Amino acid sequence: MQLVIMHPNKQEPKTNSELPPAGLPVQLPPILPVSPPPPSADQPLPPPPTRDVVLQAFRECGAGNCGSHSPPAGPPSALVRRCSGRGCNKVHPPGALHRLPCGHDLCRACLGRIALEARALMTRTWQDALRPVRDEICALRRQSDEARPGDNPSRRKLRARADVLDRSVLRAAGMTCCGEPLRLERWAGCMEPAEARVWHVLTEVMLRPTSEVYVCSWISCRALVPTVSRLVAGGRGSLAPVRVYHCIACGRNE
Repeated sequence: MQLVIMHPNKQEPKTNSELPPAGLPVQLPPILPVSPPPPSADQPLPPPPTRDVVLQAFRECGAGNCGSHSPPAGPPSALVRRCSGRGCNKVHPPGALHRLPCGHDLCRACLGRIALEARALMTRTWQDALRPVRDEICALRRQSDEARPGDNPSRRKLRARADVLDRSVLRAAGMTCCGEPLRLERWAGCMEPAEARVWHVLTEVMLRPTSEVYVCSWISCRALVPTVSRLVAGGRGSLAPVRVYHCIACGRNE
């Protein structure tokens, strides 16, 4: 029985006697390169230049920056320490742990977990619980700034009340430990880039009036978006320019 193979450039059949000897490479027709698809008009707009600088800094975050921190003060014999994170208790070298203002030590994994949990908690409670208290804090600080220069006791009272409420908001958002602010921004370089971005947005939200904070409209995200992420998209034809917000958490526009 004779094997017949059709040649790609000829119509007549090719027999066994015309095949190359066994072991030699068979020349195949070249594969033409496929052109990349044109960019879609539906792709999200990039962040404003001032925000893009911040995002570029987050790309340098990661495990490569962790592990060689100055160990906290302690007995020389303490060659290893345990992470104080909830449910962790893993043993690490002292240089791989991150000291909180309250004195507890966290490993790198717990840093990221706390940032993500704080975002989820703030997303759930922002509109009904946290935002009203933030409005009161801003009002108290505004009254303190507008108080008469010689009215120092009144100013101190207003600021003290604002500080108490500020700590209560941080505690409700999961951004404290032992009543002290976590200050995880000190260790942002050790987190994964996405986790560092999340914590950066949370700290921004806590420093701004609620009128400068929006909620990402994507159902799968719902992260808080500061107005510094706003950019103006140019209109086309009869369309007027519109304000667009770039969400650092999900990378999309709203």
